[in-house]
Amino acid sequence: MNLRDEHTFITIHFTQTDEQLCFECENSIDPDLSNTRSKYGGLGLVNAKRRLDLLYGDNYELTISKNDLLYQVKLKIPL
Repeated sequence: MNLRDEHTFITIHFTQTDEQLCFECENSIDPDLSNTRSKYGGLGLVNAKRRLDLLYGDNYELTISKNDLLYQVKLKIPL
């Protein structure tokens, strides 16, 4: 899936092998709103990490990166 306009976008990819599912998502960040979002967000991410720990223990990979214009998430879980 790929949604784009002049300034914003989101890209989502799923891939599967015999042993794992890989989810990748990246989206643009509006520089004018990036500071206000950090004040009010974050609880959902903490809860998602907690659930992954409960379900998979150390058997998953989660990578999250962010800069001023881009937010990226990569998740690999066993099947």
